[in-house]
Amino acid sequence: MAERRTYPGTVPIELTTLADGGQPATKVAAEIARFLNGARASLDLALYDVRLETEAGALVLASLLAARLDEISFTIPVLQLVIFAVVSVIVGIFAAIWPARRAAKLNPLEALQYE
Repeated sequence: MAERRTYPGTVPIELTTLADGGQPATKVAAEIARFLNGARASLDLALYDVRLETEAGALVLASLLAARLDEISFTIPVLQLVIFAVVSVIVGIFAAIWPARRAAKLNPLEALQYE
């Protein structure tokens, strides 16, 4: 692990980047639990694709519940979630309809002739 430096009057920020499939889920869950257990007043944590029915997910859920029992404040950014969902739907619709409209304008016999 990298050396941690502290500077007077600053708040430490921890950033962890992960490769897809590059580390076991239990190791990632242990890192998240360590982060959650260190929270004292509030925390900011962005998680996605967490499967709570697995052993790793259970560890994360237990840490979240323990932090909640310690009266750590949580907020769910509902507005951001709604914006992300709307943008995702718009991009998905555009990605599906635009090629389909282009394909619908083609003459099938002419398109197959070039195959």
